[in-house]
Amino acid sequence: MAGLMPGLALARHPDVAAIRPRRHPPSLISKLLSTTVTGFPTVVPTFAASFLPGPGPTQMVRTESWDDFSAAVATMSSANQVLACYTAIQSMNRTWFYGAFQPGSGAYYLLRTTDPSAFQQAFNQNQGSYNLVDFNIIFEMGQVYYTGYWLASGTPKVQTLLVGLSFQDLVSQWTTLSNNNNRMTRIQVFPQFDASSFAALFEQGGGGYILYVEPADAFANDVTAKFSGNTLIGLGFDPVSGNMAGCWRDKSNPSQFAFNQDWPTLMATTQQANAGGMILAAMTAYPNAPDFDSYFEANLTPFTMGYGYAVAKDGVIISTGQGYARSPNELQNPGTPFTGDTRLNLASVSKAVTGVALEVLLQQHSNVTLDSPFWPLIQNQVPNPNPGVKTVTLRNLATMKSGLMQEYNEGPITPPNGDFWGYLNTYLAQPLEGTPGVTYYYDNTNFSILQGVIEEVSGMDYVTFVTQYVLDPAGINPAIFSATPDPPNTAALTYGGPGDQRAGFYWGPLGFVAPAGWISSAHELVKVAAALRGTSVLPAAVVSEMLNDGIGWYTSVGNFGTYYQHNGSIGNGLNPPQRLNTALVRLGEGYDIALVSDSLAPADVVGLCISAFDSRGVPAASLPPNAVSVATVVHAASFLPAIAPGAFVAIFGAGFAGAAQDWTATIGSSGVLPQELAQVQVRVAGQPAYVNYVSPTQINVLLPSGLPPGDAIVEVTNGTGGITAPVTISSVAPGFFAYRLHGVLYAAALFAGSDVYVAAHGALPGYPSRAAQAGDVIEFYGSGMGPTDPPAPNGLVLAQDYPAVDLAAFQASIGGIPAQVLYAGLVGAGLYQVNVQVPNGLTGGDQPVILTASGQPTQPNVMITVQA
Repeated sequence: MAGLMPGLALARHPDVAAIRPRRHPPSLISKLLSTTVTGFPTVVPTFAASFLPGPGPTQMVRTESWDDFSAAVATMSSANQVLACYTAIQSMNRTWFYGAFQPGSGAYYLLRTTDPSAFQQAFNQNQGSYNLVDFNIIFEMGQVYYTGYWLASGTPKVQTLLVGLSFQDLVSQWTTLSNNNNRMTRIQVFPQFDASSFAALFEQGGGGYILYVEPADAFANDVTAKFSGNTLIGLGFDPVSGNMAGCWRDKSNPSQFAFNQDWPTLMATTQQANAGGMILAAMTAYPNAPDFDSYFEANLTPFTMGYGYAVAKDGVIISTGQGYARSPNELQNPGTPFTGDTRLNLASVSKAVTGVALEVLLQQHSNVTLDSPFWPLIQNQVPNPNPGVKTVTLRNLATMKSGLMQEYNEGPITPPNGDFWGYLNTYLAQPLEGTPGVTYYYDNTNFSILQGVIEEVSGMDYVTFVTQYVLDPAGINPAIFSATPDPPNTAALTYGGPGDQRAGFYWGPLGFVAPAGWISSAHELVKVAAALRGTSVLPAAVVSEMLNDGIGWYTSVGNFGTYYQHNGSIGNGLNPPQRLNTALVRLGEGYDIALVSDSLAPADVVGLCISAFDSRGVPAASLPPNAVSVATVVHAASFLPAIAPGAFVAIFGAGFAGAAQDWTATIGSSGVLPQELAQVQVRVAGQPAYVNYVSPTQINVLLPSGLPPGDAIVEVTNGTGGITAPVTISSVAPGFFAYRLHGVLYAAALFAGSDVYVAAHGALPGYPSRAAQAGDVIEFYGSGMGPTDPPAPNGLVLAQDYPAVDLAAFQASIGGIPAQVLYAGLVGAGLYQVNVQVPNGLTGGDQPVILTASGQPTQPNVMITVQA
């Protein structure tokens, strides 16, 4: 029994088949390696830059961590190169730093801190011997980081640094300092407390000066036109608003401005500028696509217990979540993660759904229009209204201009005593308090009346009507999007924020469903907006009328057009309150977004969704063409930065290839792995990699097993061009192949010797599955787990398995309980199989799995489903 450790006590003795290597990769693994990772955040930084007179040539550096950037600065310093400027941007779960160096020498001081006081103190201490050349402030993985580069000088400048100002305060300080012969030379904008915060550097001097902040496209035009008599010397991108901020001084000749350039293009522009006697003196990076993850991390995560959001574009939906649906303090199911599939009461976002349902009703009943009075439609249920009520139209109700009686706290969301029509009879007997069609007052009862209208006209229950004529045509799962809440012991709860130690508040069913009673996940909710871009629910002309006339939707004007939205929020009466917040927004350029949060942030989530979209800065039409560009290089199983010899690696970016294809047809019967696929070639540390899969935005390659650990360069070429990117190769970098289901990451694992996957029964359409039990032997699959004995050949389809050099180097745990590793080895090119026996004592449900190889762990939060 190869791989069975002698003397090992097993919960259930496995047979030979339980530890036998599998000769062919499981179909789900093959699918994972030959499918583009939809929605993986492939934000490619775009740059604006200013060139000023100076000695060249400029040396350009790009790194994907501060440590790497610090090492690059040291290396360049030893080569008599000093930093002229740098910028940073968060992408791919880490922060990328970009630097421009010019010839020079001298001692330098480099600092990175999360403490603004420490940063200011370092600035003060360096005055008199060092000049602050450039600084950068960025929100990185939940923290604001302050970084700066100082260069020693025999004649130091008199500088002033301001950090953490509102724009109004910055203008006030700028005016005062400028009037006292100081000129701004650097400016930074960063998110702080869900708003834009400014920092600026001044030095003593005279001459002309300008400070300007405006949308990025307009900024670019003004640099070369409106402010052409001055020279831009400092600029920064505002990730909150999408604006660009800049400071100008007297005109320098020569000078040049570059905008909307990717990194390779900026490098080429810099070489051309060097030939003209200029250096890259200032630059800033901004995303080429909406970076919702980073924006919400900065502006929502610090204020909420948990949230989920979903983005739809071109028929593709991406959803994710952060934090907890049930806090770690709950007695039942504590620490339940909030995902894109977590259900939450939608509150007033329900009104947007009702607006759609109303338009569907009118399509079915041509004798009724938006301008029809509503009372005749419900007179069988409300026979004696106040006479003034009879003039109110459906449009008046849907736009909150009914003129009906204004109720306390925007009206009830469930019928008093459970009597729907009894309440409406009492309410509609009251006289009008405003003018129908004129007086605006937000009141839930307007939509409670519309619920009654839909029921009376259709002859169907409101929920049934909406499900049949809105949700089903939109492809929405009615088991997730419904008016029935989850049980109290499993439902997402409502909190006062991330530090709320109290039990969360449970929202039961609400009788007035139309104004506030729908419950959904973000993933299903966004399908409402996505469906309105087609005709499955309503004709396009009717959708346009509904949105523009405000039938359950509100209008917002953003950087990239007109958006349509509705927010929602309900809370309890506790002090402080526990209040949820929801949003559904139809954005520009084909984007839709839904967000559900179990806590209320300082900024409403509709505004956050719009700001996250607008913070890209420039519309898609203004961005550079889709040239070959690399956004990141990661492990193809774990999607983490660590990669290893003999492992599958994923390269994300743009402009790689045409139609997606894998290496299957190319290999054919030869058994030789291709080093080129669809004209795409990849070299790592000078050695050709084996190209497994290509698409326009992703390349999967298998690294040669003989690559040495350390820093290396990845070279990607295709028929039109090429690009390079830095990587660091580790000796071992284990990662599980996994798939995401309902927001949870599951290992792609099978029961040993079978074709049955480890998952809840029926969880994987097209694949048999069951939950694991104590004693089961499970086959996990991964890559990057180390050398084998004998060594596996490079570049060939494997004809046999190759066991790991040392089985004792592998340890596993399931649900925190040690599990025995029975076999580990390569069963396919780059594909490791690890057989693990499920231990006793596990609680039923999803349990985390961790495997270590030579002391290095697989990626976190990978689960398997266990039966108690």
